[in-house]
Amino acid sequence: MCASTFARSSYLRLHVRTIHEKAKPFACEQCPATFGHVSSKYRHYRTVHLKRRDFKCDRCGQTFAERSAVFKHCRTVHEGSRPYPCEICGFRFHFKLHLTQHVATVHEKQRPHRCKECGACFGQRSSLNRHSRQIHGLVTKRGALS
Repeated sequence: MCASTFARSSYLRLHVRTIHEKAKPFACEQCPATFGHVSSKYRHYRTVHLKRRDFKCDRCGQTFAERSAVFKHCRTVHEGSRPYPCEICGFRFHFKLHLTQHVATVHEKQRPHRCKECGACFGQRSSLNRHSRQIHGLVTKRGALS
């Protein structure tokens, strides 16, 4: 299956069940979500249902549900890190998703958002919404056409 090795057979069984068989035997009692590890279930319950935000940024006081989110926040907000460079033009991004969107719309010229009124196409939904307001007088609600 894979080259992973484990100190205990129970760890191997858990790995096979959750990674290779994609088993999610731990169900949330509050919603339909299921998880491969009991710790994931508890983290979900604590952050989603109890809305716990136990991790705080020392610089600005913003709170987060997970420690990793604090590190990501500090890297992008306070340190200005842009670890994702575009291989085509060299522009750098804070988030991988923004790099992916950049490549698709700028370099590959993808325009997946089409105006229902006139057929004009746009790379970003926000551009379509702005067009719809300015050209057609349509009102948008929370970033989506109503």
